[in-house]
Amino acid sequence: MDKNEISNLLKNARVMIVDDDITTLTLIERFVKKLGYAGIAFQDSQDAFARIDEVNPDALLLDYLMPNLDGYEFCLQLRQQKKWQNLPVIFITAMETTDTLVRVFEAGANDYIIKPFNPRELGVRLRNMLELSLIRRKLDEFGRTMQQQVEERTHQLVHADRLATLGTLSAGIAHEINNPTTFISSNLQTLELFWATVEKLLLSVEDNEGDFTRKVEFIRNEMPPLIAGMKNGVTRIHRITNSLKTYSRKEKIEKAVFDLRDATTNTMELCRNAIKKCGLNIDRIEPETPVMIDGDQQQIEQVLVNLVVNAADAMCDCETPSLSLTLDTSASEATYTLTDNGPGVREAILDKIWDPFFTTKAVGKGTGLGLSIVRSIIENHDGSIVADNIESGGLEFIIRLPLLKE
Repeated sequence: MDKNEISNLLKNARVMIVDDDITTLTLIERFVKKLGYAGIAFQDSQDAFARIDEVNPDALLLDYLMPNLDGYEFCLQLRQQKKWQNLPVIFITAMETTDTLVRVFEAGANDYIIKPFNPRELGVRLRNMLELSLIRRKLDEFGRTMQQQVEERTHQLVHADRLATLGTLSAGIAHEINNPTTFISSNLQTLELFWATVEKLLLSVEDNEGDFTRKVEFIRNEMPPLIAGMKNGVTRIHRITNSLKTYSRKEKIEKAVFDLRDATTNTMELCRNAIKKCGLNIDRIEPETPVMIDGDQQQIEQVLVNLVVNAADAMCDCETPSLSLTLDTSASEATYTLTDNGPGVREAILDKIWDPFFTTKAVGKGTGLGLSIVRSIIENHDGSIVADNIESGGLEFIIRLPLLKE
């Protein structure tokens, strides 16, 4: 900001003046108004303190010695309120002792002037304080704006990573949806054939009652598994599509209590085709009892999907690719351990895998954002994630998350 812009912004700045001496109070008020500021004068310090929120000043000129509530206590109590911690405070005092000046600054003053004061000196000091306060406010506003933009960009990157992963999974998900649909269609055709038979048998019940009874019994035995098969197919479709919708949903989701085992199950559904594609054998181990945490289930699933898909990609050329996915608990935390038998990561670049845009995949195969976002998600859940090569070959990820407090 240039001087002209600052001057325009400081026009009509509100300056609160507190002094029990009416002559000094009137003199300062007139001078402040002459400088182009709005002077609000108080002879009673207690009244001034009670009404400071109402006045909402940009600066405070404060006498040191006053009855009831002196300047030291006024400033000390003022600084205890978060709203007024950065308000420019200039003490005006006739006391020149070192102890007094030290107490002034201990109370939270920004500056002081000795009575009798020089009006020009007061004007310069007041303007300097107002300018510094204005610049601080502008920097705070800029900082908040930048923080908001960083958060927005982070959310966009998280969503972009979800969509990139979904691109990898989409063909498999379509395949998974087609399979149960075909299964249902086939069962329905069989049901239609059975119904035609039932209808004919019902019409001929009087002619061949014994044969009718046997055939009806046969149909009665076959019908329940057929219906169960159709229900199974519908359930699979519902589960797959729901997992996809939840995973790809962009809007912000508040944290809630959920079972980590459910997140693992949904991850397996989303990764089914990636797992099949490379013939990956997954050894899933988890407690029989719920593992409850307070967090964002969608984001935890995103973490697991990313790690499982990465493992599958890394092991596609392995003869017998396998991944161990273990969920365990201690007194205060849940631990995921994902161990594969792939090629691992070179030690020289192991620490770099968390860096944004760093990838070991071929050009066009990855964004390099996945593991950076994975770490960010885990840390936002007050957890930790580490990766290391294992002696027998392969890579191991360990995720720790705080359990729900009882």
